[in-house]
Amino acid sequence: MKFAAGTNKLADMPHMRGYKGSINSLAQAVEMEVDEASAVQGSLQPGEFSFHHSHCLHYSGPNATDDRRIGISHIYIPTHVRCTGSQRRSALLVRGIDEYHHFDTEQPPLYEEDPAAVHQHERACQRFRECHDEQVRWHEAGLDPYGRPRAAA
Repeated sequence: MKFAAGTNKLADMPHMRGYKGSINSLAQAVEMEVDEASAVQGSLQPGEFSFHHSHCLHYSGPNATDDRRIGISHIYIPTHVRCTGSQRRSALLVRGIDEYHHFDTEQPPLYEEDPAAVHQHERACQRFRECHDEQVRWHEAGLDPYGRPRAAA
């Protein structure tokens, strides 16, 4: 896996619809040039994982093994944070008190393969995809990350 140095500090990375068949369920990519010479190599052995900032651009070549590649994302945010899109999202409160209620509250599963939790997860993934698609449409229309016309430079 390679990491594009410094991208975790970028404020705006326009996304586009990317690669069909990608492990990334959104098949997302970003529209920006990446300096391959400054990319940092992070070799992973089978069973290992990377832990990195969600804004750090990362990429890898095709999976040349007979086993699947698995990706998972966890985003920890304070309760005052809200989504900029029109779709309401859900979140699991992991500590403290939510005084802002910007997200629908998820419930932890009661047991492995809990049907209610499976349904909740499927709905959360659907909402995430809808939010991403909205952001892509806004970008394609020349709008800012909040869906508003970009300010003249």
